[in-house]
Amino acid sequence: MQLLSNRVTLGLGGLLLLSGVSNALFDNAFTPGFRGSASSEFSQWENFTEALAAPNLPDDPASTSDDASIAQLTPGAIITSTMNIYNPGATSVFVLADTVPGDLTEVYLQTRTLGNPPNVTDVTLEYVDTGGLVQVLGYNQQELRSSAGGAQEQLYYWDLTGVADVVNSYTLHFEASAPNMSLDTVQLDTRFGDNFVGIPYCTAVDNSTGVPGQLAAIGSSSAAANNLVLRATNLPLNQFGYFLNGPVQGTVGSPGGSQGNLCLIGDIGRHLSLLGNTGTSGQLEGVLDLTQLPRPTGGPAAVMAGETWNFQCWYRDANPAATSNFTQGLEITFE
Repeated sequence: MQLLSNRVTLGLGGLLLLSGVSNALFDNAFTPGFRGSASSEFSQWENFTEALAAPNLPDDPASTSDDASIAQLTPGAIITSTMNIYNPGATSVFVLADTVPGDLTEVYLQTRTLGNPPNVTDVTLEYVDTGGLVQVLGYNQQELRSSAGGAQEQLYYWDLTGVADVVNSYTLHFEASAPNMSLDTVQLDTRFGDNFVGIPYCTAVDNSTGVPGQLAAIGSSSAAANNLVLRATNLPLNQFGYFLNGPVQGTVGSPGGSQGNLCLIGDIGRHLSLLGNTGTSGQLEGVLDLTQLPRPTGGPAAVMAGETWNFQCWYRDANPAATSNFTQGLEITFE
């Protein structure tokens, strides 16, 4: 079965080259074209340590997911001397659990097994929708990548671009076809879209581009997840700027001679460590550390669930003389 379908290729804007790239742990591993991009995560399991129920975390140092795990659910399984999961008397059942910081759009699961082959007809992706119902998705495509020396390498692909739900948390379910299957290696590649959080407030003033700068927050509103990126767009080219934070909203027109509106009042923290240049894109981006939001006095603050914080971007401009301006404010209530 060929994965080189027009639908898949077009779904990645023509950037996904569906040709196998060999990995030392697979005879014919597949590398998606999006691997390594900012909107992707990669995980690989080579050495398993838990045979029953307890999670196995990725052990490849190149793994980028911070919470993917695999658990085997059938009693009687053991860890072999080569650190595989093997069940001599029953059919192994596996659950791979994962979350992503955006709306899940594509998933590639690769397995390498020894002995009896896996059950390729009953491999599913499951998630809970906003109504609390479990949705079960069969794979869109499946391919036997290699079968040599008693090993099988299987590739499964899910395309979620047509799914109306926003999927951040999901599980993959796969199993053996019979006893005496040994799970040797697993690879997981995911691609996701931007997950925007926060509520804009206050009014931004047009800058030298003719439009106002805009601020967005991408990632998760979970304080514990600590996975949030601020992105300012529609900014003048080749200008410096940084982000501000504060607990109190307000509007101060043209502070310090600026051409914009400051949307924070009171104690305002400055993210000087995220100072950046808009370059040729007219954008600034900064990864927040929610455990250490800069504050004007008393040291950094840790964001707690239930708190509301407000953010803004302050940037330089020439309009036509040297000045500064602000994006609109962005209110985020953390969970």
